[in-house]
Amino acid sequence: MQGFHHFAVLLREPGRQFHVAALLSMTDGELDEAQPVDDTSSERIRKTVANRLCTALTKIKKIHPTLWRRLFGALKTGKACSYNPEKPMEWHT
Repeated sequence: MQGFHHFAVLLREPGRQFHVAALLSMTDGELDEAQPVDDTSSERIRKTVANRLCTALTKIKKIHPTLWRRLFGALKTGKACSYNPEKPMEWHT
């Protein structure tokens, strides 16, 4: 479920890049943003966030392939993650 929380943050602010440590902190509250993140921690966090997003996308693909295509094509991952749709969309919760 955590990957869906990451998506919720990204979808609220299309085009904005979130460093993976900030994204993890926003959704899990695990990190103290005032503390520096070393390279080993940063890579572990990047992999954690990427795996969670991938898991969420896999679940979405099974039940809603059209939504999956839209999300998959607009999602950017790495040290920073963002949702960059071709056309602006309004999401309703």
